[in-house]
Amino acid sequence: MFEKKFLKDKDLEFLEECSNEDLKVLADLLVYDKDNNPRYSETLSRIRLYKESYPNQLQKAWAEIAHEFQLYGGDSFANFFRGYGVPYREILMDVCDKKKVNYNKNSSTERIEMYLIQKLMDDVLEEMDDEQLQELVKDLQLDANTYQSKDAMKNAVLMACMSPGIRFTDSDIVNKRAGAQSGTRYSGGIGTGKQNRRDTCSCHKYHYGSMAVKRPNGSGI
Repeated sequence: MFEKKFLKDKDLEFLEECSNEDLKVLADLLVYDKDNNPRYSETLSRIRLYKESYPNQLQKAWAEIAHEFQLYGGDSFANFFRGYGVPYREILMDVCDKKKVNYNKNSSTERIEMYLIQKLMDDVLEEMDDEQLQELVKDLQLDANTYQSKDAMKNAVLMACMSPGIRFTDSDIVNKRAGAQSGTRYSGGIGTGKQNRRDTCSCHKYHYGSMAVKRPNGSGI
């Protein structure tokens, strides 16, 4: 059996500072599929430190969770022989390509994340009718009477949720509304940069399982 290795990844080191609650959300997504069945290729639930730490002391196993995330985004056969997965940035760009996000591959990881978030949110908002958008605007404590069209309401929601000062509760409201509308889940606070990632565990490293991005061998990220 190959030796598992956590590929050092500056874009995942923030997980060390995440809360137990946020790490549990990410770990559960890696271990279980959308039907709450164990994923065939997952290995996290078999790691001793993880089993000893779950569900209340997951900070002790943050590196194991990060490693599983890297494997989750990699090719299963390649992972087997090299003993590790792929960096977060590569996973991010794979998802962007799958979702047809317009982005510059030379941009910073944070900027590429923002392009992806904007595309995902725009897709969800586009599926909402006027009444649903009005409810979302009210939930975000914006003045619904200010916006005279669907596009205006969409732009207001996007601006509110993409601003540097976004509150975690704002993103949670959008998550719930989006989930009810599309049946998918997005996670964590929306925001970029190390500080925001640490504050919200921006696990918008986000429910990649919900995006159903598939590699050639059928493994999903």
